[in-house]
Amino acid sequence: MEYLNKKSIITIALVLFAGAFYFFFNSIQSDGMLTALQNNQKDSMDRDVDSIIPDTTTATDETMTEDRLEDESQMIYVDIDGAVNNPGVFMVEKGTRLYVLLEAAGGLKVNADTRYLNRADVVSDKQKIYIPEIDEIYENPHTEEPLATEGPASNQKIDINRASQSELESLPGIGEVLAKRIIDYRNSKRFETIEEIMNVSGIASGKFADIKGLITIN
Repeated sequence: MEYLNKKSIITIALVLFAGAFYFFFNSIQSDGMLTALQNNQKDSMDRDVDSIIPDTTTATDETMTEDRLEDESQMIYVDIDGAVNNPGVFMVEKGTRLYVLLEAAGGLKVNADTRYLNRADVVSDKQKIYIPEIDEIYENPHTEEPLATEGPASNQKIDINRASQSELESLPGIGEVLAKRIIDYRNSKRFETIEEIMNVSGIASGKFADIKGLITIN
């Protein structure tokens, strides 16, 4: 009888152990399946997110290229020469004023002629700006232009004591600046001979030779 009791106890223990082992094994498998299922769901969600989030790398590169091209389109090149400390070609933004360009060129020299210089002017692309020195012979202090080669429109000589600025400018080699100088001179002292026109700054013997047959005094 005692033997049977021991045998029953052992049997029950084995059954309980087998049941516990089966439950534990199934639990591990369930956990593993749940983990795998969760991982699969996470991978699927990641793929879904990747599919709806656009690839911004190419878009960013294109935007940067467009911005760079737009920035370059806002830049112009201007050539400045003459009485500046560092003449040369400068790249500046559109709408830049002349005084900013002068600063970029190292500023004006002490002998720069600024009487007809408008520092508030807006410079333009491919512009050639020339700053003359005081008493230098020049026609336009801002941009170089070809000198006039034709004489007065008519065969009549121009009276340098009475001619208008436009009439004086019709003379060969006499531009706006020299015409104003002639007028300023005669306002302070009347021309007594046509040779006195060489007293005007910028008109030397060579230029006088070109115009002496076209001018007179009354």
